[in-house]
Amino acid sequence: MTTLPATIYEAFAADWIRQYSEPALGVLHPSYSFKSIMRRWVLHHPYGADEMVMFAEDYGSHEADQVLQEIIAERIDRDQSLGAVLGAYDIRSHNPVRNRKPGPNKFDNFRRDIGIASLVYALITEFGLAVHHNPASRPPSASTVAAAALAEAGIGIVISHRGVAKIWDRYGPLFMPGPLPEGYLGPFA
Repeated sequence: MTTLPATIYEAFAADWIRQYSEPALGVLHPSYSFKSIMRRWVLHHPYGADEMVMFAEDYGSHEADQVLQEIIAERIDRDQSLGAVLGAYDIRSHNPVRNRKPGPNKFDNFRRDIGIASLVYALITEFGLAVHHNPASRPPSASTVAAAALAEAGIGIVISHRGVAKIWDRYGPLFMPGPLPEGYLGPFA
């Protein structure tokens, strides 16, 4: 039995999840392309580039490989250094001896996390909610509303408000306008 959302925040989050689980808009749908946000993550920091390399090499993400190959081609065309991560990936991607084996798809976790961060961003911009949970404050936090709405949606994402907040702390700055904060390393700091 489905229960009605208790607050306007929960109703908004439930509607947002329904809308963005559809193939047309679908940040939470498997067919959604994350190339632009993946590109920003690669260009932001070598750890972001290394994560995309892992998605491409270890988990067979075609999108991650495309983003990496495009950035490599652009840098070569501008006669810029590839750097250690992209340079090593370029060498490995051309090495005929390397064996790319598909495995459990960690890219799906990245996809899910970007969807969750998108929902939190929508709650922040729509209602001005704080990200982190504070039991003493009203209204509820975006992480609490998102966690409850994701569990209620029945799309296989059950996560605590702390888990939602950790995802926001890692990927949230990617949604903010302008350059990423100086020194931002997400969870790598």
